[in-house]
This record gives sequence, C-alpha cells and structure tokens, in this order.
Amino acid sequence: MTYQKYESIDFREVISIFWHHKYLIILATIASLSIGIWYLHTAERIYKVALLVTPPEGQQLNKNSSIAAIANLTGGSLFGATNSSTFDLYLAGLTSIETANKLATDEMLMRKLFPSEWSENDKEWRKPVSVRDTFIENIKRMLGVTIIPWSPPNGARLQEYLEKKISFEQDNKNPLVAITIRHNNPALAKEILEKTHHTVDKIIREMTLDRANKKAAYLTEKLTKVTVTEHKQALVQELAKQEKILMATNSGLPYAAIPFGNPNASIRPVSPIGRFVLAASLVIGLLASMIIALLLNGLRHQSIEPRSIDNDAAD
Repeated sequence: MTYQKYESIDFREVISIFWHHKYLIILATIASLSIGIWYLHTAERIYKVALLVTPPEGQQLNKNSSIAAIANLTGGSLFGATNSSTFDLYLAGLTSIETANKLATDEMLMRKLFPSEWSENDKEWRKPVSVRDTFIENIKRMLGVTIIPWSPPNGARLQEYLEKKISFEQDNKNPLVAITIRHNNPALAKEILEKTHHTVDKIIREMTLDRANKKAAYLTEKLTKVTVTEHKQALVQELAKQEKILMATNSGLPYAAIPFGNPNASIRPVSPIGRFVLAASLVIGLLASMIIALLLNGLRHQSIEPRSIDNDAAD
C-alpha cells in the first residue's frame, strides 16, 4: 500500500517570499495604478441619456411581456406587426428600418452620426481609410470571412447604429419605460432620442390614420346598401370607433407614446467609473506581482536543487 504525502501550506513562508520580493510587489502595484490613472485621463467619457415614455390614454404597459420581447419586433417591419398595441409598435419602431429610412433623410444628423465618412472639403461621403481598418480587412480576407463593401451611410446602416445604441429599461413597479442611449456626446444623444421619438410617433399616426380613413370609407359605403337594422347598427358602432380613432390621430397630441419630459443626461459619466478602475488596477497589480514573486521563488529553488544533488554525488 502506498501513502501520498500532502504538504500543508506554510503561510509564514509565503509571507516571507512576499517580503523578500517586496520591492517588486510595490513597483508592480504602482505601475498598475499608473496605468489605471492614465486610462482614466485618456478614456472616452460615456454618458447615459434617457427619454421616459408612457403608453397613451386607454392603454397600459404590458407587465407580462418584457421589454426584450417587445424589442424582438425591431428586426422586422413595423408595418407587419398589426396585432401589437400602439405602444408596443412604438417601442419596436424605434429601431425599425422604416424609422431609420426616415431619419436618414436628415443629412445634418447623418453627418453628426458618421463624421469620419463625411468630407467637408468635397461635400460628399468618402470611405474612411486607416491602418487599423486595412489590417482587419486583410485578416478577414485571409480567413475567408465575407467582407461587406463600403457604402455611404443610409437607412440600413442607421438601423444598425440604432440597434446598437438604443436600449430599454423597465421597472415593473413603474409605469414609465426609459429609452436610453450611452454616448460620449450627450447633446447628440438627446437629439437622436427626440428625432427618433417624433419620427416613430408620426409613422404610427399616419399608418393608423390611413387605416381608419379606409375603414370609415368602407363602412360609410356599406351603410348605404345595408337594409337589415341589426347590421346597420353594427356598422354605425364600428364607424363611431373609426371616427374616434380619426379624432385621436388628428388632435396634434402625442399618439403612440407620451414623453415624460425631455431627454435627460446623467450628471456623471457612466463609463469609466473612477473608483472601480482604480480598485481593479490595485487588485490586478497586487495579484500579478504576488504570482510573479511565487514563480521567481519556485524557479530559484529549482536552480538550487540540481546543484545540491551534484554536490551529494561528488561526496
């Protein structure tokens, strides 16, 4: 029978190793903190801008369906989701292709969103050329990855931008939904949220207005031909509903979603957070230097052991 010998950790020996390499640990920790401080001085400040919205009168926020589930509609067409509520359509429409195509007609906004691709001298869009982009493109070509040809900013590219930037936050105890954007330019983020909100509201309003007008015209025509009293009453009731919808869409008030004030930016940047960066730099510096100290101690012992074996053999 063989017995395996387990050696217990001698914490005093470990502390002795750290003390022996104390200058290494101190210098590594200072270097790590210096990198963290340098990062805080050079990193791009990201602010959180939020627009609070609530469903229009007569609708309630669906607590059973999460914002993520509602957002799944955004990959498709806004006009295809006819079974959703007006507020659901609004949330889905924020990143829909219809909204992006409308916003893409605002040339000044597009220049702000894609500044590196606009040539002020030539007054036209140009493919940006950089060493980094060229390197990545060559790597993709070597790996056989499909390279999408550059195209001037358009609705499709703007939709990708909105999908990356816009997110939703919902508290089940709060009737408001926060539409948020994290951006280094709070003023531009506010402009994006305001214009996107008004564009989606207008699209849904016009879509509803067109549908209600067609229904009302159809019902009015049917009323002139129906003679059965019960059928006539049903048509009148349905026509009254359409007239009510027409009144709501023509009122000039927010239709699909009611904004709870204007977009608001966070006072402090949400990234980077100074105390977290400094704490992480300190921990990483300490851990890395301690691991290096243990490794150096192990290598030193390995180099000593062969010498002692050789000396014993010589004796």
